[in-house]
Formats: sequence, C-alpha cells, structure tokens
Amino acid sequence: MRRALHHLRDGGSITLTSGVFEKPTPGGAFGALVNAGLDAFVRAAAIEMERGVRVNAICPGWVRETLEKLGMDPAEGTPVETVAQAYAQVVEGTAQGQVIVPSSGRPGTGRASH
Repeated sequence: MRRALHHLRDGGSITLTSGVFEKPTPGGAFGALVNAGLDAFVRAAAIEMERGVRVNAICPGWVRETLEKLGMDPAEGTPVETVAQAYAQVVEGTAQGQVIVPSSGRPGTGRASH
C-alpha cells in the first residue's frame, strides 16, 4: 500500500482483498488470522491516509463460479458479477475504511462491517 500511495492521484482509492471465515474449518485458522488482521489494518490505515486517498477491503468469500469449477456446491458462493460490482462501487464511490462483504444474493447487495 505504501508503494501504491506514490502512484495515486489525490482522492485516489486503494482496495484490498480480504476473506470471509464465518464458520471455523480445519486448517482455516491462519487464513482467519490474516483476514482479521487485514480488516483491522484497513480501518486503522484509513484514518492515516493523506491527500484524500481512500482505503477499503472487499471480502468476497467463495465465488460461485470458482466453486463450480472445483466441483463443489456453488450454493453458498457469491456470483462473480456481485463481487465485481462491489469492487467497482468501492473504487468509484466515497467509502473510506470499510470492509465490504458482497452478499451471495442479487448483484449490488452486501454489507459493510465497521
């Protein structure tokens, strides 16, 4: 992120990708730790940004189409279109210090955690 700051215009946007670990799974402890740390980093770094630069994170969880390609049940996955719209909304919008979890429902829905 520090390197990106030097290449952004005033008011630019940095969007990081985190993950969702809603249910504990064997072997998932390290991923949960990393994602929780990244989410906390986004919230803390947001208040330190200069020149109006914004920082947010998208936490898509499993993408439906990825689950399909892996031969897994896609029912719990978020459609790739929904994930893409979440990124576009964060980059083009005014969100700052938000951790956005796109929903697995219709495109454009989701939740921001504060």
